[in-house]
Amino acid sequence: MDLKLTAEIKLPLGNATDTDLYLLRDFIQWGIVAVSVRDWIRLENREAASYLLNISAKATVSVQLRDRKNQCHYVCTGEELQQIRDGIQVVGDLMKESLEECPVQMLKEWEVMRKHIELANSKGGRICVDEKVLQAAMKTV
Repeated sequence: MDLKLTAEIKLPLGNATDTDLYLLRDFIQWGIVAVSVRDWIRLENREAASYLLNISAKATVSVQLRDRKNQCHYVCTGEELQQIRDGIQVVGDLMKESLEECPVQMLKEWEVMRKHIELANSKGGRICVDEKVLQAAMKTV
C-alpha cells in the first residue's frame, strides 16, 4: 500500500482504517528514529525534520485516538491532515534515499523503532527517547 496515497486520498475522505493509521504512525516514527541517529545529516536539518515528524506523529495519534470513539471513522481537521502529509513527505523521501544508500541502517532503525513503539504509545505518539538512548539502541540490533 502507498502511504502517500492514504494521506492524500483516504484521510481527506474519511476512508482510512485503523490499520492505515498504524502504518502511517510507524512510518513517521521510523523517520523520527532515522533523523535522531544519523549523525552524518547536518544538525539543523535533523532538528527541523525531528520537529516536523514529531508534530506529524502527534497529529496521527490524535486522529486515531479521537476517532476510535467515533466507530473508527477517521476524519482529520485540515491542520492535522497537513501535518500528517508533511511528515509522510519528509519520511517518504528519507526512506527512498535510505533504500539506495543505507538499507542495512534503515532496517536497524526500523527495529529500534519497533522496540520503542510502546513508549511512544504511552507518550501520545512520540518516541520520547533521548537521541543518545536511540544511538545506543542502534548498537544492539
